[in-house]
Amino acid sequence: MTAGYQHTCALTVDGRAICWGDDTYGQLKVPSGPFGMGTVAAGYAHACDLDADGSLVCSGSNSSGEATPPAGSFADVGTGGSFSCARSATGTLACWGFNDSGRASPPGGQYADMRVGSLGGCALTGAGGYGCWGLNNYGQTMPSFLPIGIGMHYRQLSRGSFHGCGIVNDGSARCWGYAGTSATTAPGGSWLAIGEGDQFSCGLRPNGTLACWGGAMAATPVPAGGFKALSVGEEHACAIRDSGELACWGSNAHGQATPPAGRFVHVSASYMQTCAVRDDGSRTCWGGSP
Repeated sequence: MTAGYQHTCALTVDGRAICWGDDTYGQLKVPSGPFGMGTVAAGYAHACDLDADGSLVCSGSNSSGEATPPAGSFADVGTGGSFSCARSATGTLACWGFNDSGRASPPGGQYADMRVGSLGGCALTGAGGYGCWGLNNYGQTMPSFLPIGIGMHYRQLSRGSFHGCGIVNDGSARCWGYAGTSATTAPGGSWLAIGEGDQFSCGLRPNGTLACWGGAMAATPVPAGGFKALSVGEEHACAIRDSGELACWGSNAHGQATPPAGRFVHVSASYMQTCAVRDDGSRTCWGGSP
């Protein structure tokens, strides 16, 4: 959503623009057709692309059917270890591929947000409810309870392999699951986005700065400057600068933390690879696979 002087415009989940407010100069007369550039999601050895028209195409490894998406119109897509999930235009969840520990068995219902990790995922309803699924050996599918009766709810939920983190509507963070590497010890203050790796977490603050905690990544310097988007893989992370350029840090054993030059609007970090959408809508991936 973006606001002008006396009018505002937003993009619906099916890629169509709507505007409201002052129409003196025809600023509310939006051209018909889908807009936006969609997203791309990087998995262990496959990737899925969501176009602006809601269609899904996946490529790479398909040993468990993870690269064979269902038909339909979708608003979001996520990929993990040999499985994929998508949120439909109506808010329902669908997963396909390897289903060990229920990683491809999402809850029923309608959701406004979905985030997929390496071994499962979490989704939020528009009313503050949530559902998580997948491997649960450390309680990573059970977000921390929030105080009842004072209006607190999660506005973002996500999970990695063995832990998860959420951002509360007051901007603070809560993490849960395996705490042996301090990946669940989130710093204080407000957060715009948080992502989880194998044994660490990284976050983006409202002022555009980055921070990581837990595991070896806690001692790895984060890039300096202002950023507007963040994605965390198993052992590395990437963020989009305010200028649109990419910065990655952490493990680079497969070249996954060496991004190409250019300007980007979306990035997805995974195991041995990273994928991103350029500002002209083209997709690119780098690293080990696919």
